[in-house]
Amino acid sequence: MEKTNFKEFPPKVRQGIMALIGAWVFLILSQAMFYGTVSLIQMTIGSFCCVLVYALRNWGRIISIVYNLVLIGNSGYAMYNYSQHQVTEPLPYGIQIVNILLFAAATYLLLHKETNTYFKEHRAKTTGEG
Repeated sequence: MEKTNFKEFPPKVRQGIMALIGAWVFLILSQAMFYGTVSLIQMTIGSFCCVLVYALRNWGRIISIVYNLVLIGNSGYAMYNYSQHQVTEPLPYGIQIVNILLFAAATYLLLHKETNTYFKEHRAKTTGEG
């Protein structure tokens, strides 16, 4: 991973990286606080996605976007299960709603035209393409 000054990234790229890291931090902390356990697989995948995006790997950005969509679907499914089991506490729903919002924001920012262009230009610059 080459050294890149975070402040030199375009605004949407910085915001996308920060949103992705924030979404993962919230997911891991909410699991630890609400369920009392932390999934090591989720921690590993989250770290992997964040490092790949920060390293400006376009394929890593795409993997992160796909996994974000899986996590959004998982949170929606969790809320559906809560309703089927007649969970009336607002906290589990709130946690899932925040997960959905954070991962949706990160996905939007990673899909943004400015971010997409920057990742492709960076790839072309580092591989000598185009």
